[in-house]
This record gives sequence, structure tokens and C-alpha cells, in this order.
Amino acid sequence: MSTSHSPLLYTLLSLFLLTGCQKEEAAPPQTFAKTLGYIAPTFGYPYYNFVTDDSMNVIVAYDAGPPDDLANDPFFTSLKIKLEKLDPFGETVWERTFDTELETKVGGMTQTQDGGFLLTGAQTDGNDSPVERSYTPLLIRTDAEGSLLWLKSYPLFKDFYGKAIFEAADGNIYVQADSREASGWVMQLDSEGNLIRRIYGAQGTSIIRTDAGDFLCAGRGLLLMQADGNIRWNNSYVSNADEGVKFFEKVIAVEDGNFLAYGFLFFDQEESEDNTSDFLLAKIDEEGNLIWELVIDRIDRDIGRNICLLPNGNYMAVGTIQKGFEHQGELRAYIVTPDGEQIDTEQITSGSHPFIIPSAIYPIGDKHLGLLVTTSPDAYGSSYLTVRFRKLEQ
Repeated sequence: MSTSHSPLLYTLLSLFLLTGCQKEEAAPPQTFAKTLGYIAPTFGYPYYNFVTDDSMNVIVAYDAGPPDDLANDPFFTSLKIKLEKLDPFGETVWERTFDTELETKVGGMTQTQDGGFLLTGAQTDGNDSPVERSYTPLLIRTDAEGSLLWLKSYPLFKDFYGKAIFEAADGNIYVQADSREASGWVMQLDSEGNLIRRIYGAQGTSIIRTDAGDFLCAGRGLLLMQADGNIRWNNSYVSNADEGVKFFEKVIAVEDGNFLAYGFLFFDQEESEDNTSDFLLAKIDEEGNLIWELVIDRIDRDIGRNICLLPNGNYMAVGTIQKGFEHQGELRAYIVTPDGEQIDTEQITSGSHPFIIPSAIYPIGDKHLGLLVTTSPDAYGSSYLTVRFRKLEQ
């Protein structure tokens, strides 16, 4: 691995170190660091997303509530889904809040063919007991200005949480919904959010449609389904329990018709006291065969979260490291070639944010990169969390 640092990683490191202690307006022109809101540590790690438009505006989906309300609200009912549009300088163009009487969480978003937005997530049933409380998938559709068109929940899928969403060319909507019990559904809906069918699949947080019209779901391994629900292949990519569990958080299509899946290789704590998981990147062909695999061993619990294609043809993968009993967090970025060679790495964190979780990273045009993260002032991540967006130079 090269010991020299790329300009992109140097910029990432510098911005996180500098903006942790300075005011947001100190960022250089057309780059910025913006605090979006505050959330409560519920439903596990946050899965937020953003999209960009042709004018380099950024539209971010997240959930938030006033920090004073969250601190005094044991059931976090003040948590609401938000959609916010930022101009290229980080100024808010508009902000929409989808207010319900129940706690809601966003899990994924996509832009629709008519310029609007689709958001998926979850809504609780309002039960005051955290143990007995359940939740169901939530779907929101807006117009291009973020105004609500409709909001629907799906009680049929009790204790399932919408994590990923996309709209097909025919206008149908597909949602990847998973549970805490290692199971999941792909929900097929019409353009008005009416359920057409449900397809049982693996637990996962990412779904894409292939050029052949099939659906590739990432979770505990990878699963490829046809549009009629028949499973073409389902591969865990492990031959025995001693190899651990391969959990993919993100899958993307690459130019040669194959796929990249990024996540982590998990080991049982009793079997491996010093290293519970490692970063994992795998290239898979359309038949589910493993082309190559890259395992990056850092320290303690390493969790790969998101990967994107850079304009130069390489890939940037981001993930978090949880160190020791206190789960103190670090954010790591890796540059990987199309052939699976790791050519650069850098710790991206600030001493003022010991707990940090990346949600999404994508290029903004040819010169910038967007990074959406959640941070906490304490190493446990047990107090309310802060949602932050960074626009960085590539």
C-alpha cells in the first residue's frame, strides 16, 4: 500500500480536524460543514441518504428533534423525518418536516422520475414501553419542492424497517425492509404506494435493480431475485461457521457489468476476543461468483458503511471503527482500485466527536464530495446525536 496520502483524503482529514473546533462559516468557498439536526439513539445506527441535482444542490433526508425535547422525552416522540435542500454553498433553500403523532425514522431515499422524492423508514405504534413497542415500514412521497403528496405505513410488516428504496422505469416502487431477526422483505408497490407483492429475502440495507431487471439485495451475503419473486441465487460466501458472517451494507453496479459489495466480516466475540469484525469489500459477477475479495483488518469492531465511484475510476469506501469497551469511534476512508488494490487510507475524525457513524458518501459533480455523518459528544453514543453534512473538495 502506498504511504503517500491522496489530495482527497488530505482534504477530508483537514476539514474534520478543523471544523470540529471552528465555526461552520470558516470553511472555504463552495465547501462547507453544516449541522442539520439532532436525533436520539434509537433503531440502531442511522441510515440516512442524500441526492444531488444538476445545479449541484444537495437534498438530504434525515430525522431530528430539538435537543432539549429529546433530552426530556424518554420515548423520543419528538423525532420527525425531515427533507432539506441545500444550495452549493450550504445555505438552506427549503426544509420540510413530516410531522406525525408517532416517532418516525428515515432509512433511505431516492429521486423520482418526475423530480420528486421517495423516502422510506419506520413508524412506531406509540406504545410507551420500549420493550413492547413495535414499528412498521413507512413510505413518503413528495413533489420536487419537498411538499408531501402522501405518507403511508404498512402494519402487515410488523417490526420491519425500510432501509433502501428505488423507483423502476415503470413507476413501481421497491423497498428493502429488514428486521432485527435476520429476515427481510422486498416490497413491490405501485406509484401510489399500494402493495403489489412482497418477496421474502435476506436481511439487508441495500437493493439495486440490475440491467437484466433482477433485484440484488445486500445483507447477510447477497441475494438475486427475479421480478416475479423467484430467487436466482443466494450466497453467503462462507463455507463454514469458523469463517464468520459476511454482512454487506452497500452494493453498487460497476461498469463491467459486475457488482461491488461493501460491509464487514463478523466474528463471534467468544471466538475472537481481539477483533470482532473487519472491513470487507468484494467484487461479484452477475451469477453470484466471487471475483475478488479485500479484507481490511484494523482494530476491534470495523464496520464498512458506504462506497462510491470517484471520477478517476477508483472507489472510496468509508466505515467506522469502534474501539474497546467504550466503543470509541473513528471514521476511516479507503481508496480502492477497480482491481481491488487498496492504495490509500486515512483516519477521518475529530477529537471532539469520539463517536461517529457515516451514512452516505457520493460525488457532487466532478470536483466535490458529499459526506453525511452522525456524531456524538460521548464515546458511547448514548446521548442525543448530531447529524452533519460535509461538502469536500476531491
